[in-house]
Amino acid sequence: MDEGILGIDVSKKELSIALLINTSYRKCKIFNNIEGFTNLSKWLQAQGINKVKACMEATGSYGKNLQSIFMNKLIKSILLILLALRLLLKVN
Repeated sequence: MDEGILGIDVSKKELSIALLINTSYRKCKIFNNIEGFTNLSKWLQAQGINKVKACMEATGSYGKNLQSIFMNKLIKSILLILLALRLLLKVN
């Protein structure tokens, strides 16, 4: 395994992470700080993941630091704007 998809629920103090690998998923929680981001990187390596696409909700400033880490590490990240997602779901 080398590629996974992350779904990230962002809050002020912690991030709830779901990792999709093929058809199964694993989850973890980390602190929303540098220590937590380091732990996330170690956790992904332990899962055999070296490439990831990440999707997180747009919650104001709470996800900015993680988004910066993703951009600096060249991880493909997608920032969801919840209203746009809701509109898309209504159309389909």
